[in-house]
Amino acid sequence: MATPSTIPTELQPPPLQSTALAANDADLERWRRACSELSEERDRLSAELAQARAERDQFRRALIAAYADDIPDFTKEELMATLDAKPTIEDLIEELKRGA
Repeated sequence: MATPSTIPTELQPPPLQSTALAANDADLERWRRACSELSEERDRLSAELAQARAERDQFRRALIAAYADDIPDFTKEELMATLDAKPTIEDLIEELKRGA
């Protein structure tokens, strides 16, 4: 490996300046703080989202329980029988023409 004394002067890197290092250290610390703050905010928002989802599920269950008696119980056969009772597209068009 070549030592700095054997490398021609024009090919040697410039000496490091302490002010540049201090600026880089300050930037690095600022970025670390920003990343830390963003991570904390992400964690807080994730917790809020989990709480909102839990509340949504609770409200959903409450609504279903409150209106469960209003929903009629159909058997599979009753539901399948209604499929054939639907009007066709042609019937709907004819009905619209008669109504106009």
